[in-house]
Amino acid sequence: MDVEDNLTNESGLAPTHSIKKLKSIFSEKTSELASAVPSLPPPPPSPRLSEPSQSIQSVKLEQSISPPAEVENIREGYLTCKVAVVDGKKANDRSWKTVYAVLKCKALYMFKDKKMALDNLEYEEKPVKLVESEVEVASDYTKRKNVFRVKTDAGSEYLFQAENESLMKDWVSAIDETAMAIIVDERKDSNKLRKLTSFRNRSPTGQSPASKSRKSSAELVPPYKEKDKKTWKGKMVSKLKNIGGGSHGPLYPEGGSIGVPLQECPILDEEIVPYLVKVCCDIVNERGLDIVGIYRVPGNNAAVTYLTEQINKGVDNYALDDQRWQDVNVVSSLLKSFFRKLPDPLFTVEMYSLFIEASKIDMAPRRMDQLRKLVRELPEIHLETLKYVTGHLCQIADHSGINKMEV
Repeated sequence: MDVEDNLTNESGLAPTHSIKKLKSIFSEKTSELASAVPSLPPPPPSPRLSEPSQSIQSVKLEQSISPPAEVENIREGYLTCKVAVVDGKKANDRSWKTVYAVLKCKALYMFKDKKMALDNLEYEEKPVKLVESEVEVASDYTKRKNVFRVKTDAGSEYLFQAENESLMKDWVSAIDETAMAIIVDERKDSNKLRKLTSFRNRSPTGQSPASKSRKSSAELVPPYKEKDKKTWKGKMVSKLKNIGGGSHGPLYPEGGSIGVPLQECPILDEEIVPYLVKVCCDIVNERGLDIVGIYRVPGNNAAVTYLTEQINKGVDNYALDDQRWQDVNVVSSLLKSFFRKLPDPLFTVEMYSLFIEASKIDMAPRRMDQLRKLVRELPEIHLETLKYVTGHLCQIADHSGINKMEV
């Protein structure tokens, strides 16, 4: 099915949901958070400073040493929570408990009640970090109604029950938008780092960089201890080091596919689609259309990591007869990892703001025309990959009666 056919469909639930999803992917979260931070009032003038320049310097000094203002809560309210898995292992206490949940820009905090939240006292449960997290309606959980699930990058899993279906959907949408905003911010920072690296590689004195002693861009990132590698900060430092790439720009695995720009991925001769994308989609189409939650249930993390390493050694190392390729959930997780780790996303950072503006158009016909126009302007490999994946997801949705993966 062509991507344009999906965009032109104006009937039923699917188009409305698609527009909401597009808004969640390309929401200006950073600007909302920026506006939520109140500006610091200037300190009163000091009687000892008579010159205007000295007063200005004093104001700047006071502002520089003042602690940053707290970011306002994105959403808050009472939820019933159950911790199912902690860091890949079953939680000791799997009982349901009522918490006052507070969603902020990078984490979901849980307090015993609203008073504890207002006073910012101890948490009822460990904060849920939303970096590379997944949120979904827990349609497979039948013991309670209005339950949604949050899975973290560290392998933890939380179940939350809202008071009604409307509140549940609002929470899912808010958490999804927040998690996506973090990814967008990371990619923007990555692009800034690339530009900074390119600028630093120039020689302002005319001296040859080869004869000039300077630190590599990787050394610009503050060092961190071995024990910090598993923390969010440690992972971000490691990611920035990889993106920095020294004087030769970003370093990507030669012949690799994951963490590599679409233009540099191995592709098939007859189709302008990354080879890995076609392999994963074909396997899921062949063996996974009737599996419940095919893109919702994650595959074995160790198997995904192993296949990622093999894939990034080149196409000759795919070994499709390996038993790990037979696990459809591992393959679907691999495909999600491919898109999540693209240095430049499918809709491209450059066109990000254009998609945002188009999604805000009130009149549906105009909105769809503008979105259709922007899709056609995507780089060729991005457009062809989008068409291929959209067709694949339509096949998944056609079997939603069995696999429970509705649009």
